[in-house]
Amino acid sequence: MAISNPKVLFVASMNGGAEAIAPLARRAIAKWGPAAVSVYAYGESIVQTFRGMGVTRVSSRSFGSMKDLTGLMADFSDRPYTHIITGTQLQSPDLGLTPEQASWILGKLTRACTLAVVDTWANYVERFSDLNLATIPPSVEFPLTLLPQMIAVIDDRMKADMSALGFDPGMLQVTGNPYFEFAAAEFARQSPTARENLLSRPVFIDAGFTPNAKTVVFFSDSFKTLPKIGFTEASVLSDFLTTLDALAAQTGMAIQVIVRPHPKRGDDAKAAFDAVETRNLRKVLHHPSTPVGQDPRNTDPTNSYSLTDLLALDLVAGTLNNPLLTAAVVGSGPRVQVLPNLGEPGNCYAHLVESGVLAEVRSVDSLMTVLEDALSGKLKQSQLGDMSAGATDRILGLLDLI
Repeated sequence: MAISNPKVLFVASMNGGAEAIAPLARRAIAKWGPAAVSVYAYGESIVQTFRGMGVTRVSSRSFGSMKDLTGLMADFSDRPYTHIITGTQLQSPDLGLTPEQASWILGKLTRACTLAVVDTWANYVERFSDLNLATIPPSVEFPLTLLPQMIAVIDDRMKADMSALGFDPGMLQVTGNPYFEFAAAEFARQSPTARENLLSRPVFIDAGFTPNAKTVVFFSDSFKTLPKIGFTEASVLSDFLTTLDALAAQTGMAIQVIVRPHPKRGDDAKAAFDAVETRNLRKVLHHPSTPVGQDPRNTDPTNSYSLTDLLALDLVAGTLNNPLLTAAVVGSGPRVQVLPNLGEPGNCYAHLVESGVLAEVRSVDSLMTVLEDALSGKLKQSQLGDMSAGATDRILGLLDLI
């Protein structure tokens, strides 16, 4: 049955969640008109994520105090929504509740239908629970106490794993991830000169990048909340750059590296990057969607580029980053996880390593061999199945069922 007079709210406070629901918001606006759709983005990088994916009508919000929660409650009273679609986020010490969790609670009180989209294979219980924020990392205190009516999951494996953890299988719908669908379409439309266009940006020209060198992107991230993971942002970035520099010296291979900090957790990236001296390769630390003035990233239009532009490079590397999954979905490659001395909680993408979708390195001693194989074309990998087609339509179709 078609939805009658819908008023749909989209909510995200993390980039992965925003990426997952932005295609839904864009399609909903096209289907029901802009007056029927509201988009709440919590954080400037989230606003930029929505806008970068074609959702231009975005309300920039904050959520770090009871005042913000009261304001959200007022919004729900003034504009009764029929449906609320969110990403997911873990609680933080600021307020406890996330905007997504608050939206599910308020949705229940106002009789709106609520649906959350899980964007990756990790932290299932934590996303939907009250956490003890006094521990590092935060631990689950009251499990599965904060739930929407329905949860869209990527695949059968995710549904089975979540069911085993206590989720009601009836609320879990296998849909795929709309962001994978978006990225696959963007990658398919990519110009044959995408690589050259990317490397022609001033930020890369100024660093001495050339079109013929092997070009690598490394997605950096912070691990402050995971004290037992076995490495830090600084240590893993140092291991990666030092090894790649040695590889360039040993083989004579011309190599250049783009280190991309996390758009929301990039505070330590510059110090980690600057601490590593490389004499045999060129490197740049850059993210195009962080406000001007926050070195080393900016919104200078002359240096703008998309994530899918980076996926056209010779090697996509990182740790536990979602862009590695996107690279696997669109079939770019090779893709390498750098996880030296990996500890707890382990590799949430272990099943993708087992199936040959990702290469995993747990020892610095073996890193050079894997990097050389990747850059010389010896590393063979499979694509991440058929996870890109139809996810957006499947999730919007669920709104009739809630």
